[in-house]
Amino acid sequence: MNSLIFQTIQQWMIQTVKKSIKEISLNNNKKEELLLTSILGSLYFELSDYKEALMILEPCYDQLRQFFNEDNHTIDDTERLDLFAG
Repeated sequence: MNSLIFQTIQQWMIQTVKKSIKEISLNNNKKEELLLTSILGSLYFELSDYKEALMILEPCYDQLRQFFNEDNHTIDDTERLDLFAG
């Protein structure tokens, strides 16, 4: 019973974030869309769906770095992918 409740909540969270991303994209608010997309990827990561998380987060990576202006901190691709390995 508890697993069914958790699955329902997880799906609701994912659907809610996806819906928010869609609404934000219509308003051309790229920063908010990027942040919500990274939240969606993080949700998948926390749910141990690493493949889906990587597909969502990897395209956001460079844009997030630009957004937060972290040019002085470098992470190579190997380190970045290791974050998803566990």
